[in-house]
Amino acid sequence: SNSNSSNNACNVKINSSNHNNHTELAPLPAEFSAEVAPTSRTIDGASSTTTGAGGSSRTTVMIRGLPADFTRAVLEDLFEQEGFRGCYNFMYVPIDIASGSSFFYAFVNLISPQEAARFFQHFTGFKNWPVPCDKESAVEWSESMQGVGELADRYRNSPLMHESVPDSLKPAMYKDGLRIAFPEPTKPIRAPRVRPPSAKKAEKLVLMRTQQGPIPRAHPM
Repeated sequence: SNSNSSNNACNVKINSSNHNNHTELAPLPAEFSAEVAPTSRTIDGASSTTTGAGGSSRTTVMIRGLPADFTRAVLEDLFEQEGFRGCYNFMYVPIDIASGSSFFYAFVNLISPQEAARFFQHFTGFKNWPVPCDKESAVEWSESMQGVGELADRYRNSPLMHESVPDSLKPAMYKDGLRIAFPEPTKPIRAPRVRPPSAKKAEKLVLMRTQQGPIPRAHPM
């Protein structure tokens, strides 16, 4: 299940010239213009109650075991390579703002329970990374939030969306494979508290980096 997929099960046709454009975002769909983001449907209007394999109606997953310093842009490229372009509508790769180091996992919301089931199958035990890395990824359901509506509502007022935070570190939303604008906040956003990493943490991060090759930056940060 971890071999390359040349066919995209979502059958989305994308203008490749717009794929890497993170400055001019597509407009936010109408269903997300309300004060509170919807929690009962996905961003493309599909019902979140539709069930996939095994009867699950969940669509939000956490993928763990990512290589060191894996960024959102690199993960976007990997998903495209593996046949998931246009099959997800939310991604967040937690990264330490102070050090710029990732925490080796990401949250992804798939556009349907069926795509979530396919994601589970494909990326469980995946190790075909674009960089030297012996890690195998693991996939599990997000327990705290499910659905793009809950995710958008959770992060639209988060300090992560503050103007001082680099765009490459922020959660992102997508429609038909294109990055779209995030819902506007419903209250003033406070700046994040950035604390320099402790000496022990910095030493641990350096050790992790020496065990793996550098991550190529496919997009400008």
